[in-house]
Amino acid sequence: MKAIQVITKILFTIFLVICISVHVYGLIAPFSTEPVWSHIVHTISYCACLFTLLVSVKYRLGIYIVGACYPFIYHANCAWHSYADLGKLNPICLLVVVMMPLAAVFIWNMEKR
Repeated sequence: MKAIQVITKILFTIFLVICISVHVYGLIAPFSTEPVWSHIVHTISYCACLFTLLVSVKYRLGIYIVGACYPFIYHANCAWHSYADLGKLNPICLLVVVMMPLAAVFIWNMEKR
């Protein structure tokens, strides 16, 4: 069971590092109409989530949830508009909307032990 936990933690870490990298790159070389402040908030939010995933701190789950709120809401809105306006699902937005709550459940389970 421990191996599954380690592999899951590695996969969530890779996911969050990719998210951070995309938004840092968005600050350096804008690739969308997303404003600079949004890239900054995304980067800070994902860093907070990554920190709580890797380091056991007091109020770990609460900090994660606060950090995950902006990316989750932003990408849920993006996914909704993509589907409603274009009739297509945006896979990146959908991935974020699924992965952020899954990581919260994973952190919650880590805290219970």
